Amino acid sequence: MTQKAEPFKSSNLSVGVAIMLQTCVRCFGVKWLGSDVSFEWRDKNLKLPVTDLRVLGIDPGLTRMGWGVVEQAGGTLNPLASGTLVSSPGEHAGRLRTIFTGLQGLIATWGPGAVAVEKVFLKINLNTGVASIQAAGIAMLAAALADVAVHEYSPAQVKLAVVGNGSATKDQVQFMIRRLLGAAAVPDTADAADALAVAVTHLNSQSIIAMSEASR
Repeated sequence: MTQKAEPFKSSNLSVGVAIMLQTCVRCFGVKWLGSDVSFEWRDKNLKLPVTDLRVLGIDPGLTRMGWGVVEQAGGTLNPLASGTLVSSPGEHAGRLRTIFTGLQGLIATWGPGAVAVEKVFLKINLNTGVASIQAAGIAMLAAALADVAVHEYSPAQVKLAVVGNGSATKDQVQFMIRRLLGAAAVPDTADAADALAVAVTHLNSQSIIAMSEASR
């Protein structure tokens, strides 16, 4: 079942600020809740057991769909892999099938406990926007068929969580992802970097929610 993340409204300001602070702590290597923050890049092509602390982030697109797998261990964010699913120009349904098959393989291989998808908003180029929305739907379907929870985050939420500014540029997001996940975690495309950012956003938000519930 698709679970939509609530927008950062004024009532959620404290959560948004907490996510931003947690990101800063991780970025600059300060101890977080008593855990030393360190980062490593692991490229494993083995099927992993499912865990809620491993997230598959998705940057939707029909021509290029970025994906990134990030796992949290204590206060550490470990990027496991990232890449870009590409569909060549041709029959529209066939391109969607290509993306769908690729996503099924990623979910089966990495065993994410959640799939985090960046929301798509229609802009000037409606054809590109509609195709991206369809690609996002394919990502949600692949997750749902695998019984994996789906969460959606707006671009502004991702930028706020990763950079601390909901209006940050793509270059700023990519810079912070390298800082957060280590210099070795260099995505092959900007789409893959965005996908890693979506995964980090979900893990940070879930950590803050867990801390909030534990303090009640």
